[in-house]
Amino acid sequence: MFAKTSERFRPMNGSSEIIELENRARLVKLVEEFKPVGTPLPGWDPPLEIGIGGLQSIGFSEDSTHLLAVSASGRGAFEVATGQRVGRDYDSSYKWLDTGRLTCEGIGSLEQQRVPIAGLFGGGLALTTDAGESVEKISPFWPVEMVVYSSGHDRWYSHPERCIVAYQEHAIVAHGFSPSGNCLVVAISSEIWIYNRSGKSPLGSAYRG
Repeated sequence: MFAKTSERFRPMNGSSEIIELENRARLVKLVEEFKPVGTPLPGWDPPLEIGIGGLQSIGFSEDSTHLLAVSASGRGAFEVATGQRVGRDYDSSYKWLDTGRLTCEGIGSLEQQRVPIAGLFGGGLALTTDAGESVEKISPFWPVEMVVYSSGHDRWYSHPERCIVAYQEHAIVAHGFSPSGNCLVVAISSEIWIYNRSGKSPLGSAYRG
């Protein structure tokens, strides 16, 4: 049986409040050990920054070479390696979008594909790679959200000193790796950051070029 709402949210007594404050202090101490935004991700190029208004969802092509962006005013397709836009339409009918299956008809170089999407409608991108990397969104200072990058199969709460804040902002729409593992993307409603693995093709694997 679930506790009644009034019981679950009743005021804390003195001991509970002390425990809560101690847990909060431990969390803050962990977060303070993260390397800040702007710290280079080892083995990754500096991020490409793409401005997009009203962004709602994103998704990678099957071969990881392109990114599809869904916004309030249509769709855009981008080359992952360069950030160059290779397709754009302004069809806001959303007939090309399936929010139940979380797929979207591609445009430009992706015209023959239905692209899986992640964002405001649901879904999610890969949060780990075969190389042992991971990204996780946490909100220790809500409403500010952080995307924390770690490698070597580490987790932010076990080895915070090895973690890097890849992105920090309000209301992150989507974050994660491409299917190949050679691209990391973070999106909010107004921009996308694309990290590419140094010296690797977007369509290779994290171990192969």
